[in-house]
Amino acid sequence: MRVQHIGYHVKGFYRLAGYTLRWGMLGHDATQRLAILQFWRRHGLAAAIEAFKVSRRTLFLWRAKLRAEGGNPAALAPASTAPKRRRSRQWPAPVIAEIRRLRTLHPNLGKEKLHELLRPWAADQHLPCPSTRTIGRLIADAPDKMRSRPHTFDHFGKPRPVRQQPRLRKPKHFHADHPGHCIALDSIELRAQNQRRYVITFTDLHSHFAWAWATRSHASLAATHFLHLIQAVFPYAIEAVLTDNVLNASLHSFRGNSNPGRAAWADRCRETGRATTNQWSSAVLQGSLA
Repeated sequence: MRVQHIGYHVKGFYRLAGYTLRWGMLGHDATQRLAILQFWRRHGLAAAIEAFKVSRRTLFLWRAKLRAEGGNPAALAPASTAPKRRRSRQWPAPVIAEIRRLRTLHPNLGKEKLHELLRPWAADQHLPCPSTRTIGRLIADAPDKMRSRPHTFDHFGKPRPVRQQPRLRKPKHFHADHPGHCIALDSIELRAQNQRRYVITFTDLHSHFAWAWATRSHASLAATHFLHLIQAVFPYAIEAVLTDNVLNASLHSFRGNSNPGRAAWADRCRETGRATTNQWSSAVLQGSLA
């Protein structure tokens, strides 16, 4: 598909658009300064200084900026007054080393508890003790955020880091473009008379078509049957499935295909060509967002 701009082959369209943006996005300060310069041009320098209480050198500076930008009034907008050189936190190296040691001894300990442990140590060492907020900022300044990963032991008895699988999330900028692009599944647990009942809901993110199904089981066989029913009532092909942690645990709590419910769910997803719950982000959305 060929994509063209709105002003294609329209002479002067983008020049007019530039003028519109230039005047439409003009700030209050730039508008006021432009009005002062116009008053100076009509009534003279002395009248402008007396009327607006602006110094002579400031008026000439504004006029020079306006001429340098070719009359663009956006040049009169006030620039940032933030300092170019900012102060940096300078704390003794032993204090930062002690914070890191405590965070390693007590993995990922919070700043409030670190302050209580650091205060007697700083008093013994005759060093200043940072406040709770400063401890949080010192932790944030560290490249690794002073975090420690949990360790496990191999068959030789040596510690090794635990490889945590990253959880795939739905991108924040994702938007369902057509029915079936992404559906959401959720479940509700109800208890009555010492019995558990479950309500599984289905919602299409694009058309907002919704459907609910009550069941006595929350296992993979029930989810597979629910998927069959969705295919019967929903006339579009489903590309991605979004669930929460509770339903996701029910669908993926069984390892391997030894469990008949887990095997049925995997076979059903394989038949429909659909990614399972936590695989949809990489398998479907990356292709659709490319």
